[in-house]
Amino acid sequence: MGGIGLAVVLLLCATVTIFTVRSLRDSDGSATPAGGSGTTGAASGAVTYKVVPDLCVLVDTSPFKEPYPQERERRPNTLPGSSFTAVSCDIGVSSGKNDFDAGTVRIEVDIFDAQNAATGPQRLYEGQQKYAQEKGIQTRNVPGLGQAAFSYVEEDLGQYLIARDDNLWLRANFGMLGDVTTKADDRIARLLKVCQDVLPKLRK
Repeated sequence: MGGIGLAVVLLLCATVTIFTVRSLRDSDGSATPAGGSGTTGAASGAVTYKVVPDLCVLVDTSPFKEPYPQERERRPNTLPGSSFTAVSCDIGVSSGKNDFDAGTVRIEVDIFDAQNAATGPQRLYEGQQKYAQEKGIQTRNVPGLGQAAFSYVEEDLGQYLIARDDNLWLRANFGMLGDVTTKADDRIARLLKVCQDVLPKLRK
């Protein structure tokens, strides 16, 4: 498989996981318009984090430089919503040895407005926990990131780190080909370092 083919496969993996999260958002009602009946009387939450025009500018992949010294491309994306704005960044990395020894670092954050900050991130966080539970995937609590965080490994998709903090919900992923369980803890630890660096840069 050539470099272009590998990039397409990894992008498809990212697309599958994005669809899963979008489904969780739609089903838990977190995207209800601010003026809808679902938010009447809701208490405002702390708005600690801000929306940025290009998340890729803030993402430092240095923790992945040892196994994957080559960076291929950065793909930022912004998706405005009625109660939150989703910003994401996909970064292709490679060892430079062959087309298969590569992956994609994906960082996605949803920034909720004040009216939904108290409940939105928690709903998405719990929704992702439920998703893993229903698929029989083991999760592990991760200290040192936001108000709460956990990690898991999903076959054929990669390693994941989920977190919430005030009006922010975060989802980080390292997508790759091959056995995603090999060195999974190491890659999650690297994802954690990337996220710990990103969050302070998003604060108001």
